[in-house]
Amino acid sequence: MSSKYTYTAKVERIIDGDTMVIMVDLGFHVHKRIRARLKGIDAPERGQEGYQVALLQLSDLVNEVTDKDGNIEIISHKQGKYGRWLAEIEGVTDKMATNYPYPKKDTN
Repeated sequence: MSSKYTYTAKVERIIDGDTMVIMVDLGFHVHKRIRARLKGIDAPERGQEGYQVALLQLSDLVNEVTDKDGNIEIISHKQGKYGRWLAEIEGVTDKMATNYPYPKKDTN
């Protein structure tokens, strides 16, 4: 069973179509900068075809869900194999997954 937590965060930098650097508010005036990867998304990496389109799409979607104080809400999952935290952003993750779904593993 995976524990999910919801946090308020500020996006500091979008790296590509599925990875961002965010400052997470942990409460009690404690903040942590993390590299987060959108759960279930496999967007093109820098240097790959479609990178710029995915980057701009993610940037636009994040801007749409950012509140007047510059905050977004993330749902954290677990840390991935490359040290990035897996996260969901309502209104962003689902729309990015339409164009860049993470390939499902073959269970056979």
